[in-house]
This record gives sequence, structure tokens and C-alpha cells, in this order.
Amino acid sequence: MHGFANSVVKLGCACLGSLLLINNGWANSSSQLTWANDIPSSIDSGDGSLFSSSQLSFSSRIQSTEYNQQRLKVDGSFQMMQFRWQGVEAAQGEYFWLSMPIAYQQKRSAKQEFHWTLEPGLMTDINTLGFSSLAVNASLFGRSFFSPAQFIQYGVIVNRTFGDFNPRPLLAYGTRLTARSELLIGFPRTSFHTRWSSEFNTYISMYPDGGVWREEVNLSVAGDPAATPPTLDGSAPTEKSLHYRTYRVGFGGEFNWQANIALSAEIGQLRLRQIDATDTSGSEVKAKLNDSGYWRLGARMSF
Repeated sequence: MHGFANSVVKLGCACLGSLLLINNGWANSSSQLTWANDIPSSIDSGDGSLFSSSQLSFSSRIQSTEYNQQRLKVDGSFQMMQFRWQGVEAAQGEYFWLSMPIAYQQKRSAKQEFHWTLEPGLMTDINTLGFSSLAVNASLFGRSFFSPAQFIQYGVIVNRTFGDFNPRPLLAYGTRLTARSELLIGFPRTSFHTRWSSEFNTYISMYPDGGVWREEVNLSVAGDPAATPPTLDGSAPTEKSLHYRTYRVGFGGEFNWQANIALSAEIGQLRLRQIDATDTSGSEVKAKLNDSGYWRLGARMSF
């Protein structure tokens, strides 16, 4: 409970900091808070016996600008992950991703759009705050429209949510099936969204939601009683990387509770999961994890 209280305090500080970043006043801004937990699952292969995780996220719009067929959006984002990996002495801290997502869109013609996203950030357990903790997510893609309701999307993406920074293709087909429903089929995200009324909408989605972090691991160091003077057992801190891979496949809904407040809930499965870390002996430990159910709650406020 003490650890959870500390986490809430840290999240509160991050939320306050993100709100203070808003430099265009309260108008046309929004903030979102989500909390997700998954059900403990067994290990398919590798180290450990049981695994689960939890995630707290907060984002806030800093700037939104439109001019001459161009659009720019800038957010402040905070995410905290906790892992519960039984049977190993690894991934035992709290892991943070502090970032600033930037999205640019240019409409070049009635049938062509150009997009790029850039998300510089800090991936850390708070103990590691050096150059090695800096990272950037990025994507570059175009959209070609067959009609106002249909398009194909093509480009390249590098994103730590895959559990690494390898470049991958970004491909999708999007269409408006009805006046209230939209479908996006592709990689890395697939989704189906339906707006039932002005107050309520539902969605089905699949996308990667892992991460990479830099952490400080206290390696166990054996003492030497025969040395002059004798040395005791101790620890030596060293920086290592933690990689977590998973895909979220979920069904959710959002309800506009008030004019500027929306509440959301989502349930689903975590699939294709794997974790790689370093334990206190300095050995690499890894595990392929069985699928697990999860739930997520969220709230969004517009200003």
C-alpha cells in the first residue's frame, strides 16, 4: 500500500506539471487519465513463475494549431509501469516514460495527406537520468484517399511500444462504413469505432503497448574476508535496459458524463508477451508470457 501511495503522489506531481505546461490557456485543451491492470498469468517459457503488470498514464494537450491546410498538435505525456514478476529478482521498480508527442499533418490536395509524428522522451526508473535514458518515437506516413470516406496509409514507424527501436512498416486501410462507424485495418493498429449517440461510443482495437526503459540494477558483489582490509558483501549499481513486449486486444466504451467530462472502460487480452531484464546477479532473465486478461478505466476532461 505504501508503494501504491508513493506512485499516486508521483502521478499527481506529473499531472500538475503537465497542466502547468499548457501555454495557450485553458481553451481547446484536454487532459486524460487512465489506469490499467492485468490478471496474473503463468510463464509459457523462461524464468519466473507468475507475472502481471499495472499502468498509470496521464496526457494533456499543450498546443493545437491549424493554418492553411496544416495542423500541429503537441501534448505532454506521463506513463508509469509496475511489474510483478515472481520467481526472479528483476524488474522490481517503477518505470516511467515522460514524453512530448508532436503530430503534424499537411493536406497537400483533395486526395493526399502527409503526416509525421515525433515523441522525444525519457525512459527511466528515476535512478537513471543520463543520455542513455533519452529516446524518440517517430513515424512518417502518407494517406491517399479514394473518396472522402476511404484511404490507404503507408509509411514507416519506430516506436518503443514494440519493446525495441527497430523500424517497421506502417500500413493501413481506413473507411467510414456508416455515418456512425469507422474501420481501420492495418499495422501496427487496427480498430473499429462506432458512435451510438452524442453521449456514447464503443470501439474494438488492437495495438502494441510494451516499452523499453533504462534502469539501475544493484548487482550483488561478494566480499573477500582474506583481503587487507577485509571487504563485506555489498552491491554495485549499473545501468541496464528492460524490454517488455505485448499487444492489447480490447473492447471498450466512452460515455460523456458531463459537457466536458468523459468516462471510459475497456476489457480485453494481452497477447504475444515477452519480457527481458537483468537480475541482481548480472544475468539476463527473460520469459515468454501466456495471454492474460486486463481491464482499464479512464477519464477525460476538456477545457
